[in-house]
Amino acid sequence: MKNIVLSIIIICLFAKLSYSQETEDKDNKQTNELKKEMRTIEKQKGPGAEIKPGMPVDVSIIGSIAYRFQYVTHDQKFEFTPEKDFTKEKEMQRLRVMLGAKINIGPRIEGVILLCTPGEKENRKTFSVFGEDSYKFGLEGIGIAKGYIKAKLFKKNLLQLTFGKFKNPFLSAHLVMAGEVNPTGMFQKLNFTFGNINLGLNMGELIYSKSGGEIEYSKWIIVPQIYAKFNFGNTYFIVSPGVYTFLGRDHDTDYAAGGSGPGYYETDFILFSAYVEFGTKFGRFPFIIKAELIYNLGDNGKPDSIHASSPTEDLKGENLALKIMICLGCPKKIYDWQIILGFIMSQTYALDPDLAMPFMMMWQTSESGFKWNSSSLPWGLIAKAKFMIYHHTMICVDFMYRKRENKGWHLKKGNVFSQTGYVIKTTLEIKF
Repeated sequence: MKNIVLSIIIICLFAKLSYSQETEDKDNKQTNELKKEMRTIEKQKGPGAEIKPGMPVDVSIIGSIAYRFQYVTHDQKFEFTPEKDFTKEKEMQRLRVMLGAKINIGPRIEGVILLCTPGEKENRKTFSVFGEDSYKFGLEGIGIAKGYIKAKLFKKNLLQLTFGKFKNPFLSAHLVMAGEVNPTGMFQKLNFTFGNINLGLNMGELIYSKSGGEIEYSKWIIVPQIYAKFNFGNTYFIVSPGVYTFLGRDHDTDYAAGGSGPGYYETDFILFSAYVEFGTKFGRFPFIIKAELIYNLGDNGKPDSIHASSPTEDLKGENLALKIMICLGCPKKIYDWQIILGFIMSQTYALDPDLAMPFMMMWQTSESGFKWNSSSLPWGLIAKAKFMIYHHTMICVDFMYRKRENKGWHLKKGNVFSQTGYVIKTTLEIKF
């Protein structure tokens, strides 16, 4: 039954793509006419006009089908006990299907509902895995990938309000939150334009959720972020500082004092973020440099629920994370491409492992499986290539090399080990 339903979805998708290709010129004409009508309405009624029954309403079907092949390696070497050295490899095939609708009421109200096949029970991942009993692809447990209402108010969209589950709206290099994390909560954006300069405030009140997807309504992430964008023709520069404050953290004093348990002590995260972005064009190709620095201002000198043993003196103060990305090109239409090169580093207490990119987290030392712990890699190299092979169809190849040295964590003091590995992901995605 599941295979039949999946086949029907794929057939409908390609029918939709064929139809949309034939009617592209007609849709563009209708879109231009609608934009012209909206401008006329705004001139007659003013930018603060209320939505009335005669306001145009546009509803469209949105979604995507994506297939991913993933290959992961992990090498671990011990300094004093080389007999424990081991190497692991793992291959995974993943699939993701999204289907939903988008509604626009005039130029100022937008609503989206997007359903998604069950992922790996993690808010950082939306792909299901073939062949693993706990994460088999299927129609059971379909969830909401996005579901929000956005209102744009006043002239030049001076104020924007968003409620629900939405794409990460903050200026970032996806260091605090992985790119596939869609936070839940409220978001406000205030933007002022002064000639070639944009100044503004991003403000978010987000409900915290663990990597397993469990929503914890007593825990929040409060994020104020200011920004300034300077425009010079085809060139721009953005600078944006902000703070991610995690509220409602669990602190069990018995565990913190070294008791036998049960105990639970969550690391305090008060993450100062400094983001910069520079963009220009080389001929017709966009060129962008992004950099984000994170420093945890919270108290991290105590054992916590993620790190099973007390931190060594070497680990205290490991609060820094950094990511730099260089991008050339932009895959918007057929045969467009993009190349991305990057460097990343993240110390033990710099990021929350429930939100950060999963491949920034190294595996546990146990040889029994591929489980993550929260110690992040000191550094890694990233390379990514995207190519639009057909209308709405893109192939993406990701490569990441990572390395770190353990300073006595989970092991006897002095038994230092090193971890290296790489990840290769190939993704084919069709959007409609």
